[in-house]
Formats: sequence, structure tokens, C-alpha cells
Amino acid sequence: MKASALFKEYVWLVGTIRRAGRITLREINERWLRTEMSDGVEFSRTTFRRHRTEVEEMFGIIIDCDSENRYYIDDAELFLREIVGDVHLRPSGPVHADGVQGRRHLDLCPALHHV
Repeated sequence: MKASALFKEYVWLVGTIRRAGRITLREINERWLRTEMSDGVEFSRTTFRRHRTEVEEMFGIIIDCDSENRYYIDDAELFLREIVGDVHLRPSGPVHADGVQGRRHLDLCPALHHV
């Protein structure tokens, strides 16, 4: 897949989660299938994992998961990044809501561990 197509998918994923507030993987897939990008192919759990990792590495945006397996992006984290003016890609790791850069983020979403 072309890098530009992947980039569009990452942007779509972040936008979809932000607009929803909290959203399940099933709901993400339903919305994905309504896009032209999907070509009728489901947004698999593996694709989601890969995109979630890439979004964090490329943009420093962490897609978190709550206890009900709903995904969200912490607005406090994005607010902090906007204040700092950190809009560029950073290899040093994301800035979290507590301001700690490069901290490892625990994956607490059990839904992704079932293949």
C-alpha cells in the first residue's frame, strides 16, 4: 500500500475516534466499511493494532482503551500538545497528559488480545 494511502487511513482513524468520543472496534469497522478507502474490506483487529501503533509513533497521539473496550483519544493530551506547539513528527516519543515524554504506554484493552 502506498504511504499516502496509509497516511489517509491514520488520519481517518484519529478523526473517527475523536468525533465519536469513545468507540468500539466494531463501530470503527462499521464506519470504515462506509468509506471509499475500505474497498469493502473490513478493518481487521490486526490492521487496527498496526494503525494504532503507527499513529502513536508518527503523531504522538495515543489511542487509549477504557474498561468497556471503547477506544478514545485523551483531549488533555492533545490540548497539552497544542499549547506546546508540538505539531511535528517526533522520534523521541509522545507527550502524555502528564507531560512525560517517551513514557511507555500500557495496553489495557483486552479486546485486542483475542485474534
